[in-house]
Amino acid sequence: MLDKKKNRYFMELAIEEMKKSKSEHGNKLDPLVGAVLVDENGKIMGKANRGNLRSGDHAEYTLIERKLGNKVLENTSLYVTLEPCTVRNPPKVPCAKRIVSARINSVFIGITDPNPDIEGKGISFLHQNNINVYFFDSDLSQLIRQENKEFIEQFQDDVRTTNITNEIVDEPSRKENELVRSASFNDFSSDVIEKYLKLCERNYKLSSKELKDFFYKLGFLNYDESEKRYIPTVAGILLFGKHPEDFLPQSIIKIQVKYGLKPVLQDIEGSLLTIPEKTLSFLKKNMKTYSNISGLERIELPEYPIEALREAIVNAIVHRDYEEGRRIFITLSMDRIEIRSPGLAMLPLTLEKIKRYNTSPFNRNPRIAYAFSKMKMMEERGLGLKLMHDILIKNDLQPPIFNFENDYFVVTFLSPIGSSDEFHIPKDILEKLNDRQVKAISLINERVKITSNEYAKEFEINKKTAIRDLNKLIDLEIVKSGGRGTRIYYILRKN
Repeated sequence: MLDKKKNRYFMELAIEEMKKSKSEHGNKLDPLVGAVLVDENGKIMGKANRGNLRSGDHAEYTLIERKLGNKVLENTSLYVTLEPCTVRNPPKVPCAKRIVSARINSVFIGITDPNPDIEGKGISFLHQNNINVYFFDSDLSQLIRQENKEFIEQFQDDVRTTNITNEIVDEPSRKENELVRSASFNDFSSDVIEKYLKLCERNYKLSSKELKDFFYKLGFLNYDESEKRYIPTVAGILLFGKHPEDFLPQSIIKIQVKYGLKPVLQDIEGSLLTIPEKTLSFLKKNMKTYSNISGLERIELPEYPIEALREAIVNAIVHRDYEEGRRIFITLSMDRIEIRSPGLAMLPLTLEKIKRYNTSPFNRNPRIAYAFSKMKMMEERGLGLKLMHDILIKNDLQPPIFNFENDYFVVTFLSPIGSSDEFHIPKDILEKLNDRQVKAISLINERVKITSNEYAKEFEINKKTAIRDLNKLIDLEIVKSGGRGTRIYYILRKN
């Protein structure tokens, strides 16, 4: 493979070629697509765009068959702005198959197909046929989306194509498209639907046929002819269900707080579109805070930047595997927070690419991702992990750590203030303490243990008041006593 600088040059050439594309339809928009083919020595063999030589011809077909049909293309690299197609009306051949037949070695893709029904199928087909697949730089992918903005928006609002009879390259089925037959449209939340419609700028009435048809097009409902009713899909019930956990218990997020007075466990339930804020609300209450001096002001800051946490949580929800028996786990420890989401990387993504933030815009759950995007809850595809990094660095924190453990993708943020020597007291407990008792906690933490006589002497109070203070700390489960008789001492419960 060529070096990064040369790869970017060919990506930019493909985009310039893309801008020359000619639409063949008068009643709908066609994508702008550009392609560049380069030999193993980095020499350009040819360039093409959609409609280059003949109206309607795809860029890859024009380049591979019409311009270079008499050339040996083995071990070449193709740079194309749109994921190669896997669907053509017979006798036409999908571009992904033409690429395999030509024995092209590597394909660099600008953006995936915007149609949720076939997004990623070209990528999967190429990979299954041992072709290396890479992606354009994120900023160039954004440019391609901007140039194709109207086409993408039109396509996502168009009718679904699940039942088309054209040739389709096989790909593993997506969980989000499965039907939840035990559910009905009445299990959808009207509040969540109304918020979604508002952001989509749609004025459908709840329970109207227009709304159900709209959700059918987006893959949130399917119509069963035999039962004469709309049935929610997994994506639909996860996104809009009043209680998705009743049908899909794997949608619950499990949170554990592992420091403080005692471990805290919490389940976060509900529509996926409401879960990020519910999760953040719980984490805000249980995170430590630290002080930052800005000018003459003392500012209390959360342990982790909320926006970075939001990105990590949304990323976990949108890209996880929703098979049964697997859930998202969040662990808040003294020195870190870990977010574990089920599912390995989607090929051809690798851990190394993730760590370099060279992430593909290919979604495991495109319908769920589309809904989050419409709700303004998700950044441009392929940019979420990089945004996490940038927010943490801006706040003088360590960059996020990415890893795969036991079929889970793990995102870790390291605390700026966490260490095994610190002791966290929740705010609602602190409010029940006087200033002396608050200072006593730090004193005991520093000395490890203290007696009632030492306590009385340190704060210049009588022994009776000292014992009353210490008993209150025991009642609140902050400290515990040890020893017997005149040798009774007090330590923090963490010790």
